[in-house]
Amino acid sequence: MEPVVCERRIDPPIRIDDIPAMEAQAAWCLQQHRVSHVTSLLSLDGRLLLCVFEAPDAESVRTVHHQVGAPFERLWPATIHAPSSLPAHASLATKDGALVVVERCFAKPTEFMTIQAIKDRGAWCLDQHRVRFVRTYVATDHRRMICLYTAPDAESVRRAQVQAGLPHTSVWAATLYEARV
Repeated sequence: MEPVVCERRIDPPIRIDDIPAMEAQAAWCLQQHRVSHVTSLLSLDGRLLLCVFEAPDAESVRTVHHQVGAPFERLWPATIHAPSSLPAHASLATKDGALVVVERCFAKPTEFMTIQAIKDRGAWCLDQHRVRFVRTYVATDHRRMICLYTAPDAESVRRAQVQAGLPHTSVWAATLYEARV
């Protein structure tokens, strides 16, 4: 099984409390294709939704979305990178501040270690803004990364990214839904 990230734009917006019903509605199809919903991150305005699944492959997740009529913007297999102090599959739930999503898109494949080296050089900046790295999902084609941080707010993360010289496409605060295992 591999992690697969699904990115959706939602219109009309939804609430985090709507996700369990969406999951229940798709349960038969998820089970049929051996796909497990792991976690979802919803933007505070309810319009951006990132879902992480464990599946045999990305095609299984794509099939589920098509069969249940859930359109998506992007869907990609990923690897997970987490701080050594946290297991890669540890809960994302936190009391340490807002959960903030940083999206990174690259014109050409970029290795995680390249971004990690910039992050290491700018660690003082992240600390200064009270930004703590939680986890990164890296597309297997190395053209996309979703990085999760905790911080006082999304603006703190945005400022830290700029000051540290970290490339980013967008930064947004999220609410968390973790599927029951």
